[in-house]
Amino acid sequence: MADKSIAHSRMNSYRGDKQVQNFFVRNLFSRVVRLLELGVIPVFVTDGKAPEAKMKTMASRLGQAELSSTKRTRFAQVLKKCTDLLDAMGIQFIAAPGEAEKMASTLQIAEKVDAVFTFDGDAFCFGANCIYRTFSCDTDAEFEFVSLEKIKELYKYSRFDFIVFAVLCGCDYFSTGIKGVGPKMTTRLVMDWKKRKFNPLRRLADIKSGKAMKMEKDEVKLKAAFKNYPELDMDALIVEFMAREEGTKAEGFCLNRNLRCSATKFIGLMERLLDWTTVKSMEKLIEFQLRTQRQVDELVALSLVRSLKGAKSHMICFQAGQERAEVKLKTEEVHIICPQLAPASLNPLPKPESNNDIRRFVVTKETKRKLNSPQVKKPEKLMKHLTPQKLGDVSQKLDEDFNAGVDNICDILEKSSLDDDLDIPEDDSDELFNLNRALNKKSTENKENRSTVTAKKKLALKYNFSDSD
Repeated sequence: MADKSIAHSRMNSYRGDKQVQNFFVRNLFSRVVRLLELGVIPVFVTDGKAPEAKMKTMASRLGQAELSSTKRTRFAQVLKKCTDLLDAMGIQFIAAPGEAEKMASTLQIAEKVDAVFTFDGDAFCFGANCIYRTFSCDTDAEFEFVSLEKIKELYKYSRFDFIVFAVLCGCDYFSTGIKGVGPKMTTRLVMDWKKRKFNPLRRLADIKSGKAMKMEKDEVKLKAAFKNYPELDMDALIVEFMAREEGTKAEGFCLNRNLRCSATKFIGLMERLLDWTTVKSMEKLIEFQLRTQRQVDELVALSLVRSLKGAKSHMICFQAGQERAEVKLKTEEVHIICPQLAPASLNPLPKPESNNDIRRFVVTKETKRKLNSPQVKKPEKLMKHLTPQKLGDVSQKLDEDFNAGVDNICDILEKSSLDDDLDIPEDDSDELFNLNRALNKKSTENKENRSTVTAKKKLALKYNFSDSD
């Protein structure tokens, strides 16, 4: 009881939600877009009045004992919403006088369409040669394709053989089938009739009526089983699989490739059925145009409102009838939908070429050399803390010292004269050379003495004795 009350409360809360009530409209839109994206030109066939032979099947599906009429009143309301959407999207549809599968199969027999898409296996009984099943909107979904020609090649079954299977094993017009007769026995009967060159439908009717002669073992069992179904009219049941009105309508059908989507119809319909806003409806129309490469009538791009950050997306103002809305588009979408509003600055940038200029390697190596080379003596603070602020202070100090040294050199040069620089005689060149050599030798000896004194001090500290010892 608790589960029922929760379910009941949820259903009451969903009654005001149009997107839940009319979910099939949204699903139909997605499936149509996917079919057009795959290059399919769909023609939808809607159900008409159900035949009288289908009343028991419809009653069992609805959970009722019987039906007073075969009019599909509620289902007709659903079909009306679907056909309104198809009309707004520019998709052709046709209303069948009876079963939709029969009408679709007749269109293929008349070579008006290439194949039939249906989940119902009765389509083979109605004469369809090619059937697509298990359709999905997923990108990687696989389609199940069944060909009657391939079945004939592998199993030798024809359309009339499928009708025999439908009658004996059960179908929409005879849901129970013949009790005690299954697929194996039906297969033996059909293959035996082929060997004996009997028409399977005619032989089946003769067995039911008792006119069949020279019956085999399985045929005798079938005749005995038919006695439990005295109300079964075999001829009327077989006629249900034959198309009469559908054939006339199929001959007058003509595929129209010039239908186009209407923006005003679509926006008004989606607002009424799904409570979509104008912006969302326009976004779906633009998606429809991008994926299917089909033009949408009455949808006009007015102006480029603004470009968003990075110029990868842009707000475009669209108008459909009296409705206006701003829709966000990517740069490549702007060039497809409204190229007249795409300025030169919105042109997609070419892919940057690889930079093979050797100068960028030279700059990198030179910078790395200046910072990390062991030959450059760095201040101790700079070695420990390479922060940008301290690095700037050290570089400023080095620049000041360098400038001071240059100023001193300039002062010395100003005080000196050209005669002072040229006052050295040529004969004194050897004397100058010897003097320079003596100075270099003296500086080398001083360095060695300093290193020796430093070594003695270290030994004295280590072994606790004085330098004089």
